[in-house]
Amino acid sequence: MECHVLSFCSGPSLDVSKYVFILQACKYSLRLLGPLIGSENMNNMFQKILLEDAALHYGEFMNDLSKVIVSTKKEPKFKV
Repeated sequence: MECHVLSFCSGPSLDVSKYVFILQACKYSLRLLGPLIGSENMNNMFQKILLEDAALHYGEFMNDLSKVIVSTKKEPKFKV
């Protein structure tokens, strides 16, 4: 199974414990980015789901994120 560490996934061939700090940094970065995207629903999702020590299933996260993006009437924009 091929797996990218930054995509929060795990598998039998990947020892996630070696990369916990990267996973936590990615989650933290997305939580900081959330308010800047311009989508309240996406920001709420990031703040609730991307907790530092919480387990995250990448496929479910991407599925839920896709639903939020599609349901957003306007295209998410970064506030500068």
